[in-house]
Amino acid sequence: MIKHIVFFKHERFDELKEELVDKLRALKDEITYIKSLEVGVDFLRSERSYDAVISIEFENREDLSRYANDPEHLPVVKWIKSNGFETKVVDYEVFS
Repeated sequence: MIKHIVFFKHERFDELKEELVDKLRALKDEITYIKSLEVGVDFLRSERSYDAVISIEFENREDLSRYANDPEHLPVVKWIKSNGFETKVVDYEVFS
């Protein structure tokens, strides 16, 4: 199993929060090869915190690669970039 985690930060996060969360959550219904998807919003609001996170599970690396260029995913990426979000990503393979 492959995990794809992206953290989001924005100075005006409270203004953009609802739209970001809606766009991220919709990916689960639009992309059939996503195994699971969670979206969370930070509640501590510490200096080190990011504002939100998405955690997605894929069956394999090939599905993660497909996701990067998926026509349902690309408009979300474009919206995130055009609104000036700072992001950080971690992709890893889960070993049990």
